[in-house]
Amino acid sequence: MKFDPFIYLAIPVLALELVMMVYVYQLQPRAWANRVFALYMLVLALSTGSSLVAGTAPTAELARIGSWLQITFTFLTGPLLWILLFLVFTPKSPRLRWYIFPLLILGVVPVLLMLTDGILGTNLIFRFDAANYAGPVYVSIRKYLINPTGLWLYWGNIVALNSGVLIPLVVFSVSSRIAPRLRRTARILTGAVLVTTVAYGLLRYVSFVLLSLTGPLFAATATAWAINLYRVFSPITVAQRQAVDTAVLGLMVFDENKILIDANRKAIELLTLRPRMIGHLHMREMFSWLAQHAENPDDLNRIWNTLQQDDLKPIENEEIRLRPYSPTQPNETRYINFHIVPLYDPHKLLIGYLFSLEDLTEEREVLIRLQRANEELQKNIHYVTLLNEITRIALQTENFSQSLQPIAQYMCRAFGADECVINLWDETRQIAIPVAATENIRRFLAERRPQSHELNITNYVLETGEKLVVPNVQEFPQIHPRLLPHIKAVTLLGLPMRAGDKKLGVILLGFNNPREFTEEDLNRADQMANQISLALTRIQALQSEREKRQQLEVLREASIMLSETLDLDTVLDRLLDQVGKVIPYVSATLMLVKDGQARMTRTRGYEPFVEDVDAWMRDFVLPIESTPNLKWMWEHKRPFIIPDMSQYDEWIKTKGSSHIASWAGAPITSQGQVIGYFSLDHTTPNFYQPHHAPLLESFASQASLAIQNARLFKQVQQRAAELEVLAEISASLRDANTVTDVVQLVLKSAIKALRVDVGVVFLLNPDSNKLVIQAYHPPELNLPVIERSLGEGITGRVALSQGVYISQNIAQDNLIFIRLDEELPSLQPVTMISVPLRTSEQVVGVLHLAARTGHTFTQEDIRLLSAISDMAGSALFRAQLLETLEERIAERTRDLEEANERLKELDRLKTKFVSDVSHELRIPIANLTLYLDLIERGSQERFPHYLTVLRHQTERLRQLVEDTLSLSRLDLGGTHIRFAPVSLNEVVAQVIEAHMPGAEMAGLSLSFEPQSDVPIIQAERNQLAQVVTNLVSNAMNYTQEGFVRVRTAYFPERQQVCLSVEDSGMGIDKEDLPHLFDRFYRGKRTGQSNIPGTGLGLAIVKEIVDLHGGTIEVSSEPNKGSIFRIWLPLVPPNWQENVEAGVNRAD
Repeated sequence: MKFDPFIYLAIPVLALELVMMVYVYQLQPRAWANRVFALYMLVLALSTGSSLVAGTAPTAELARIGSWLQITFTFLTGPLLWILLFLVFTPKSPRLRWYIFPLLILGVVPVLLMLTDGILGTNLIFRFDAANYAGPVYVSIRKYLINPTGLWLYWGNIVALNSGVLIPLVVFSVSSRIAPRLRRTARILTGAVLVTTVAYGLLRYVSFVLLSLTGPLFAATATAWAINLYRVFSPITVAQRQAVDTAVLGLMVFDENKILIDANRKAIELLTLRPRMIGHLHMREMFSWLAQHAENPDDLNRIWNTLQQDDLKPIENEEIRLRPYSPTQPNETRYINFHIVPLYDPHKLLIGYLFSLEDLTEEREVLIRLQRANEELQKNIHYVTLLNEITRIALQTENFSQSLQPIAQYMCRAFGADECVINLWDETRQIAIPVAATENIRRFLAERRPQSHELNITNYVLETGEKLVVPNVQEFPQIHPRLLPHIKAVTLLGLPMRAGDKKLGVILLGFNNPREFTEEDLNRADQMANQISLALTRIQALQSEREKRQQLEVLREASIMLSETLDLDTVLDRLLDQVGKVIPYVSATLMLVKDGQARMTRTRGYEPFVEDVDAWMRDFVLPIESTPNLKWMWEHKRPFIIPDMSQYDEWIKTKGSSHIASWAGAPITSQGQVIGYFSLDHTTPNFYQPHHAPLLESFASQASLAIQNARLFKQVQQRAAELEVLAEISASLRDANTVTDVVQLVLKSAIKALRVDVGVVFLLNPDSNKLVIQAYHPPELNLPVIERSLGEGITGRVALSQGVYISQNIAQDNLIFIRLDEELPSLQPVTMISVPLRTSEQVVGVLHLAARTGHTFTQEDIRLLSAISDMAGSALFRAQLLETLEERIAERTRDLEEANERLKELDRLKTKFVSDVSHELRIPIANLTLYLDLIERGSQERFPHYLTVLRHQTERLRQLVEDTLSLSRLDLGGTHIRFAPVSLNEVVAQVIEAHMPGAEMAGLSLSFEPQSDVPIIQAERNQLAQVVTNLVSNAMNYTQEGFVRVRTAYFPERQQVCLSVEDSGMGIDKEDLPHLFDRFYRGKRTGQSNIPGTGLGLAIVKEIVDLHGGTIEVSSEPNKGSIFRIWLPLVPPNWQENVEAGVNRAD
């Protein structure tokens, strides 16, 4: 074999490659780019050395080995070159591993095939031909690669990869993502590749030896040039070594890609770096890592943002504070001063950054200790100042909201809290209510409704009575999960406020960052909480006293307003207005009881919830028996409170009740009976509480008195109006001499008096004994002549029974033959009342009155119509007699004159009765108002006396009302007493037994001496008991000391029994005896004394005795005593008539 003289050029190329390998590796041994470059240079050196062996081998076997080695190493050069480019120009690319992995496969696969051929002697891709060795010149390695696989690997792995490196170099040389220094390096290498390509084209015609050495030669040369110009593989070698070797501070060196390439021992110690981070740690990762452990992460973020925006600007004197994050670090925070300086090469290109770190921990610790001492002093001063300020505010302010709100702010300042809430305990509702809070949580508390028995810190602290520290709120089990998302605080401090065993509330302090409390902090917190508790106790006492004064004032004003009028409608209107001043409401109703039903009479505040309030109120009726809350008040006579409507399942939902969230009701009682209800509604749950009940009950008592007075006054007015109507009718009837005149007058008067639309009169024909239609109104009714037999239809039935008949629906009444609703469609009569026209001896006719829808005939209407019918019957009887019997004119004239005198007397009695009742009502009402004023303004020592007087006046008013009502009942129903067998001794014994305790208290001897053979008499038991009660009560009232003796006796010769009541009292003056049974007459001496009475008791006795056909006798001596004797027949003269009348009424 002839040696090519150019083969010896491989020796300097080999030397250059080895030098470059060692040099670049030593520049930065830890950098992967330096390591791969050294490997690449080593492979090139081995390939060059193999080609030298193959070209100078003395034997064919040695040439075969050299050629095999050369081809094997050449297969590795292409993949290593591409891997090196990616490591140099894109070291931090996320796709770097995806670039390297296939390149490694391209390098390893042919090497494995070559190893198989070389070791096992196979010819997979390589075969050495001795003829080539014996040839005249050096041949290309392609000659030794056989099979298509070997050729494809040659062209792909060697030719394509080595020549195709031009593509990425061109991309790197123009990419803006590559550092300027690296872009220039890429351009130099691009030029080197182009020159190598040209050299390959020229040298293939000169020598294959020169051709195989051209690539390694140019690669080494270009690398040396790039290192010299742009410090590739060694950004700041000289600066790095000088800084690291000489600096006493912590030093860190980053390249232009912000990768940590070196750090001295001080830097590693200060930042607790791990050696494996060098060469891999990016500056961004370092800043992120430090920010996690720094007390001032914002400063680190700002430094990093500055470097990103302007990486050429030096950063000086930036301090960071690192918390301990490694077991090797001390427990104290480390203070490190940062200096960052960019480094440049001679061409002013950025090649890296120099970090210098200065440890300032010792200096800062000295300053911190001094600062802490000063802060502790200031803290003590601050605490004392805040405590004094809290005490001052609490003691000078009487309003909760005015005092607690600034106290919450001061508590935050005292402990550096981010949030503060002061919750006060509501003993009635058993919940804690937030009353003061800092601004940041005030809105949440305003929207949140406190829940009783809900898990929360406030309830927990109140239950334990001890202060509570919660290090982590989210892990505390005593907080309801519903509240956790709204709590921003991390640490909570709960302080109980108590006054002895009484719960006052809790102060909650919230800290957004974890907080630890010293013993001194907790003691101060306890002291502040105790100070606030004392102040709250004082404020609550003042508040309670003020509320009681306001309630008394409101009740007094309400009493005055209600006593200013006796008009029932006005009283009902004022009641709801006045109760709103006592207890607030959103809507309210006043219901009156009638026939076991509560009927709405007045409303307030329902306009937003009901469209037509008037129509709704007219139709609103609640059966008491089936309405649980009304039934409970009916049975217990006490107010009923529903704090939360959602918790009351028995509520009956009606129209207009959907808005009610809290409800309060109170019964209005009179004489032990419920006469009405107050119903108060509110839209806020838990607004009404049990403490409202006493106040509502007090107002209901005043309302009851006002309603009863108004009703009594209305009854008096109605009675007076009835008497006036009767007097007017009586006067008119005196001028009517014919039956027709009487009928027309009675018909028109009755229609006017009862305010109805239609009237019809039937008269009894004595000859046919039938009822014949006589008159009707209005005239357009045009009814035919109608006759009814006794018992036929309503007319005949009324005439036969002599009772009142009421038809509620004319259209559906089968007894009606005259269809008034069809005859008068424009008037549309619906209801009708029928009464008999009678004299003292017989029925002479029937009067029918009909009214439109909505008219209800009341008992007052029936009473008035009955009186009119009686007068009409007498007038008709008179007229009939005048028309048929001229001889009886004189007798009837006398009767009319007597009737006229009676009517005049009745008119006089009516006028006097109204005057006396008004006078008697006005006196107790005035006294009640006077003593209410005295209670409001007088001294408390006189309160028992005032209350005693008020009770007396109330009892007097009650007695007056009862006596007046008794007289009214006697006047109206006196002729219709239902007599029954009665034992006089038994009635007297019961009355004496009831009065015995009173007599013993008054020091009187009350005795009963009955005659054992007193027979049973026909009487009305209740009226007889009232006679005995009034006589015994009078005897006890007018006897200061001595006795009251009651006797009964029977006198067969007179067929009468005698009841006598004797006393040893003050007696009766002679001038008083003639007026003793006049209404409201009390005598001169009794009127000037303090003896209770209304002046109606003896009048009632006289009326009852007269109705029983008896007499009464009085004998008396002043200052010695009196004797009242009641003579009663065994059977009253009108006994049989009254029995029949009672039976008819019952039917």
